[in-house]
Amino acid sequence: MQHASDAFPSHWVVLLDVGLSVLALVAAAAAPRWLAAPDRRFWPALRRWARHPATAFGLVFALGVLGNGMIFLLQGPPVPWVTDEHAYLLAADTFAHGRLANPSSPFWRHFDVPSHILHWPVYAAKYPPAQGLFLALGQVLAGSPAFALCLGAGLLPALAWWALRGWLPPSWALYGGLTVLLRLGAGSYWNQSYWGGTVAAMGGALVYGALPRLLRRPALASGLLFALGLAVLANSRPYEGLLASLPALAAVGWAARRSADGRALRRVLAAPAVFLGLVALGMGYYNQRLTGDPLCLPHRAYSVAYNTPPEFVFLDDRGTPFGHQLRPPTCDAPRLLADPASWFRRSIAAAGDRAARGLFFFLGTGLTLALFTLAGRGGRRPGGAGRSRHGAGALGWTLVAACALVAAGESVTRVWFAHYPSPVVVPLLALALLGGRRLRAWRWRGRPAGRSLPLLILSIQLLLFVFQLPAHRPDDGHWSVQRASFQAFLEARGGKHLVIVRPGGDWIANRADLDRAAVVWARDLGEERNRELLRHFADREVWWLDLRRAVR
Repeated sequence: MQHASDAFPSHWVVLLDVGLSVLALVAAAAAPRWLAAPDRRFWPALRRWARHPATAFGLVFALGVLGNGMIFLLQGPPVPWVTDEHAYLLAADTFAHGRLANPSSPFWRHFDVPSHILHWPVYAAKYPPAQGLFLALGQVLAGSPAFALCLGAGLLPALAWWALRGWLPPSWALYGGLTVLLRLGAGSYWNQSYWGGTVAAMGGALVYGALPRLLRRPALASGLLFALGLAVLANSRPYEGLLASLPALAAVGWAARRSADGRALRRVLAAPAVFLGLVALGMGYYNQRLTGDPLCLPHRAYSVAYNTPPEFVFLDDRGTPFGHQLRPPTCDAPRLLADPASWFRRSIAAAGDRAARGLFFFLGTGLTLALFTLAGRGGRRPGGAGRSRHGAGALGWTLVAACALVAAGESVTRVWFAHYPSPVVVPLLALALLGGRRLRAWRWRGRPAGRSLPLLILSIQLLLFVFQLPAHRPDDGHWSVQRASFQAFLEARGGKHLVIVRPGGDWIANRADLDRAAVVWARDLGEERNRELLRHFADREVWWLDLRRAVR
């Protein structure tokens, strides 16, 4: 698990999940009758709620928003504790003020630290704009990007419920929405930090929720939702989003050419194609504003300008130190490693570890077991599944292919975090729930041992959700908490402040408009350069912060 608290015992979450899941299996096999009563109440209640799609959508959305809001009331809004978060917050502040990028400060060297932010020739985050735009929505609507996290905690599980209805019966889709709420919506760092994950997962939900609807009954609304999902993926996690989208695009392309409804589908796809064309033009314009090249992503330009290690293990790590080279951003092609066997060994070693961590993060022990049950039964659910309206049917391969492509693609990246494969939340969960339907039909010595397992698994998810609440905020002694406390102290003091930090590092993070910001953080670059900075910010109270000593 990705926890902000270093003191929180992360391995306990794994042990608790595995232990409780084993106990659930034993209890379900040994005493199915004792567990039958709550199960008989649970599924009819789900079916009643799921019978009204708008009501169910609103219920899941409200639970997510209110749940996350209660956490914020009890623990306070998230404190940025990863440098990536400061980059996303800069993007949000930039967009909220109606700009795509900010002019570079003449003193940008004082603000230039390894923080995923371009400082020259423009001042902007290197990341694709979707996460920043979503956080900007919270800043515009409620004055704080944290409000967007509450919206995301409700929107993601609600969209997951809608998407899963294309693959599963409504009651099971609602079960999936509640699972996403507990594990990802309000129950993970995705919406307990500004780091991301939710936006790309919503893009994947739109793509794989619209796909079965679009092919079952071609309609403009489904086509536009499909295109919107592709646009969100392209502007949140372009690499994983492309891999996750390829099977869906292949299925749509095949149906448009070969199926009986191909002509109707082609007519429907005209407007989504125009929409995607406009999105591509917008992406090119955004790149042009940040890098001077419509085809050059800011992420790549940052890597070239700052000599950061390449993203993939098959690219040569030049080993040069971090530091801006004072040249315009370019998209120079990276060099391939001369020895393919070396990166192949690294990717094989990474694949198993990342798959295990990803399965635990997204599904937990119980639903991972359900997923393996699906694989073990050869892809057919009881009663000739796959032929019904709510089976995976002929489109089931797209779910498997999306997960497989993203897993393979993630095995060749140098680093991995659980929000990287976020575009496949819905495909992976759909497969796990198809297996869960099978697991519910499991019989042990003639007894319905599996009937109560889905309810037990969801109960474990709820327990883990509560258990992990203290883990989502950094510890009191963490640098991020100290920085946030000092920032709050200065803002409460009133006026404008300049904090000169030595040696700098993670503490250096600022708003989009440096001259109007209440607090500006800067690096100590020596007496001569500091004098120029002090002259520019002459209207500010100056604080000298030595991280090796104390504030004075």
